[in-house]
Amino acid sequence: MFDKLRTLNEFHNDWKIKVRVTRMWPSNTSDDDSLYRYNLILLDAENFHVQATIDSNVWDIFQEVINEGKVYEISDFLSKKDTRKHRSISSRIYITFNSETMIKPLLGDDTTIALHKFDFVDIGDMIVNAKGYRTGDIADILTDVIGVVEDLEPAQVISSMIGDQTIIRFRITDGRVTVWGKHVKSADLLFNDVLESPVIVILASMRPLWLHGEAVIGTVESSRIYINLENVDIINMRKRIEDGVFWS
Repeated sequence: MFDKLRTLNEFHNDWKIKVRVTRMWPSNTSDDDSLYRYNLILLDAENFHVQATIDSNVWDIFQEVINEGKVYEISDFLSKKDTRKHRSISSRIYITFNSETMIKPLLGDDTTIALHKFDFVDIGDMIVNAKGYRTGDIADILTDVIGVVEDLEPAQVISSMIGDQTIIRFRITDGRVTVWGKHVKSADLLFNDVLESPVIVILASMRPLWLHGEAVIGTVESSRIYINLENVDIINMRKRIEDGVFWS
């Protein structure tokens, strides 16, 4: 019997869950760029997701076991109320693995658990959110956006507070996107001439910003760019475009 992610709370540590790891990324220190924790997004059969963190001192225990996209039975971990200002997903609970946590890979693929989950924000709402983040009126929860790529610009190098950064800029519908740093490699696929057209992207865990009078979507360490993903959201959008109802 497995516990549901939506039932997790900070009062117990004897949980047992069955989840897919949909996304993974490291967090590094700002001084010497060393790993201080690993982050995972976990999704269950109810299509509920939470973020999990693994401190660097126990990551070695799990790094050979955990793979993005796979399904696991996970037990004996801590769940906490997420009061952090910056959150990659909307869930109010997050999980912490420790040396007592048990992670068991499950053979085969469980089709009851989706490969991805996205909490899409309409571009118009994203603009409102961008203004709210600037003024501090709303919490800094990152945004998932879907749209058609337009006005793709060549990669360029700019100077920033953290040194020179390679960036790629493009527009999706009426929102501006800036891709920089380690995400440029995944965005390189946008320059592939054999991509099915129109190119539809899902931008996961993006940060809306309000700069120079317009809404800009920027990447952070947890951001991920999915290009022409074979999932229902992109399939449905492509069909709406073909039917001529995309802009309605």
